[in-house]
Amino acid sequence: MSLSTLSILGTTMALTLAVNLVPTATVLSYPQDRLFMAQTSSPQRPENRRVDNSRERLIEQLNLTDEQKSKVAAIRQKYQEKTKKLRETLRSNEQELNSLLSNNASDRDIRSKHQQISRNRQEMSNLQFESFLEIRQVLTPAQRTEFSQLMQERRANSRNRGRQ
Repeated sequence: MSLSTLSILGTTMALTLAVNLVPTATVLSYPQDRLFMAQTSSPQRPENRRVDNSRERLIEQLNLTDEQKSKVAAIRQKYQEKTKKLRETLRSNEQELNSLLSNNASDRDIRSKHQQISRNRQEMSNLQFESFLEIRQVLTPAQRTEFSQLMQERRANSRNRGRQ
């Protein structure tokens, strides 16, 4: 995967996090799927409050107008049900894979389930990217530039937290 593709995916994932489209992530962590690794969290957990606060801070930092806030909320709503259903499917498939791994399932069955999870993740990534593109259209050129800078800072801060 090229560096520009990783950068685009990273920015897409960061925007998605910022607008709280996907508050949960994968249960299993495969080394090849580092872009998708995160702790699983439920809506009641404090981590999601941090995401909400993060989203609110981002909106404040971008100085979105009321009209822009309304449009972003509509875009989030549009993708919310799709991503919710896909997250549930992904979780179910991951649980099934865990079960297959802990039992005497065949390698073929395990591979098949893993491929299904990979397709789910790709679909989630596609939804996130499409929502990112729609939200991007709401931002002014200056806000796009500011957003890009904020995401670079967050990525740098995230990397630094991981080293501590």
